Amino acid sequence: MSTMADLQDGRGFSLVKTLYEWVREEHARHMEEERDPNVIYVTDLVYCPLKRGFRLEFPELSFTFKPIHVTGSLLHLGLASLLKDQGFEIEKSLEKVFDVSGRQVRVKGRVDAYRPDLIIEFKTGRPGQQLPHDHHALQLRAYLDLAGVDEGLLAYVTLDRIVEFRVGREEGLVERLLEQHLNRTRAPLWEWECRSCAFSEYCPLRNY
Repeated sequence: MSTMADLQDGRGFSLVKTLYEWVREEHARHMEEERDPNVIYVTDLVYCPLKRGFRLEFPELSFTFKPIHVTGSLLHLGLASLLKDQGFEIEKSLEKVFDVSGRQVRVKGRVDAYRPDLIIEFKTGRPGQQLPHDHHALQLRAYLDLAGVDEGLLAYVTLDRIVEFRVGREEGLVERLLEQHLNRTRAPLWEWECRSCAFSEYCPLRNY
């Protein structure tokens, strides 16, 4: 049996260390993708427009290694494998260029599972919550608009529920969200955001 001393000096395998390195590498990859000022991700459009700037300026503050986040990532991998066997394309990238006041902006997204007739997004979370969350539904509607797909499935797997919600496409949604994001007409986007934001202690628009 490996002791703590064995793990600390590298003589034993550590699953915690392996998971940590995986999460850290994924975070670094996402940060590198976000550095282009003319590329904005759908996940940026459905949250406070100030977050992206803070995240690029202080990337270390956005890194978390919490069990609930790791569990969610691992569950995504398992569900993705299951749906791949059902004929879905996994982690499909979407993108479209928009002209906003003469500025060419590329909006990108990566959906969990894709078919030409259906997009599926997986979500995890703590038990006892009211579902679905508005920001999750907005994210899926934005993916549908970006992909030109009419129907989506928002699926939650939590400790107390496995439930799915049908979501329809809203044409022109991404362009409206993009203009709102670039003009910062709503910051924060949701009433609860500041309380869960890693950057709230440094933000002049914090609402609590």
